[in-house]
Amino acid sequence: MAWANPDNIKTNNVDANTDSPTLARADIKTAFDELTNVANNSYISFTPEYTATQGTVTITHNTQEGYYVPMGGITFLSVLIDGKINYSDALGSYATITINLPVASAITSRYHNNFQVWMGSNSTGVFPHPSGFNLPSTPTMFADLTAGSTAMGFRLIRTTNNAIDGSPTDIPNLLGSDITASISGTLNHITSIQGFYFT
Repeated sequence: MAWANPDNIKTNNVDANTDSPTLARADIKTAFDELTNVANNSYISFTPEYTATQGTVTITHNTQEGYYVPMGGITFLSVLIDGKINYSDALGSYATITINLPVASAITSRYHNNFQVWMGSNSTGVFPHPSGFNLPSTPTMFADLTAGSTAMGFRLIRTTNNAIDGSPTDIPNLLGSDITASISGTLNHITSIQGFYFT
């Protein structure tokens, strides 16, 4: 369902005693239709997916579940992806990973959104998940958004991987311990995201 369109809420024919009731009726009906849209607003499903930025990377998705609710200038989002990320060349091993958003972000920022991002695998982590994967007990990433773009990158909150300099501002790559990947492709990787952002 859609949120209200403010362009359809007009007061031209209802703000003066001399306005025509006939003309006002059409404006009132259109405004009530928009109110109905608000009352009936519900979640919309979409298909989230991993994308690698460079090199030779094979991505196999097992589960792709995405739901969102648009509400004016805010979009609420819930995503669960289970997949295999397999790189086969040097460029691919340093590829950054993004996930698609259903609606483009209105602003460029990693701080002005409410996303909680958990990333784990079937071999790492300490917090059991119903999927059988292990997830960290606290979020591990900031969502990194770009105005006008539907590609969501990530910034590490913390990392124990010296290969990426231990910096909390690196977008994770396939060599990072927070993005599980292997040349053999034997490890699955899961990402869970909930929150809202400005659209």
